Amino acid sequence: MKIPEKISPNPIIDFVIDIKFLPKQPPDAVFGLIYNLIQSKFGNIVKLPILQVPDEIRNKDQNLLYQPYYRLTNDQFVLQIGPRILALSAPKYPGWDIVINEAMNIFQAINKIQLFDKINRIGIRYVNFFKENIFENSELSLIMKGKNLSSEKTFFRTEITNNNYKSLIQISNSANINNKLGSVIDIDTSLSDIKSNEDIISQIDSFLSEGHELCKELFFGLIKEDYLLQFNPKYDK
Repeated sequence: MKIPEKISPNPIIDFVIDIKFLPKQPPDAVFGLIYNLIQSKFGNIVKLPILQVPDEIRNKDQNLLYQPYYRLTNDQFVLQIGPRILALSAPKYPGWDIVINEAMNIFQAINKIQLFDKINRIGIRYVNFFKENIFENSELSLIMKGKNLSSEKTFFRTEITNNNYKSLIQISNSANINNKLGSVIDIDTSLSDIKSNEDIISQIDSFLSEGHELCKELFFGLIKEDYLLQFNPKYDK
């Protein structure tokens, strides 16, 4: 399958790279240590509502353990930081080359304080929105007792394993995004239980590149060729 380098209009409405980890430093010190290293890039800080929850509950509740406490922004990116999580997103997706450059600059800066004791998860997630019923324009067939479900309000979810990578795929043809009805393809590719060592930055870089390619393969493998033509695909010569 030949994968385009670029499509237009770009259907990506949400994107995030996240790392969930156990820190070598005390959890309460994580934000200050990170901010000292990246404050020249991210000037605007917002405290998130979770900080109103008592420390004892935050540190014991598994649903809160990996939540961000602060949101930092610049012209292109949003960086969310918690004692055990980093998440980089972009309100308007600028393209992979810009994303990977920003992400690796952040991780290389943070590596100066040897933050990661263990990485529990590193993930890449893309959410794509379409005006049309995506099931009617995808290679996915949903049939029950001979009836095609593509025209019904349908939600599909599956998890695909590829070597050590896990990809959670969620597809809906009845999504409501900012009061717009349409379809969503949501792909979250992740790698778990990465032991920290001197080569941790190379491991992160390798995952991000491989995870990005896997997300692309899954996405374009779902889309019918004739529907893809509506997005003016551009290929490497």
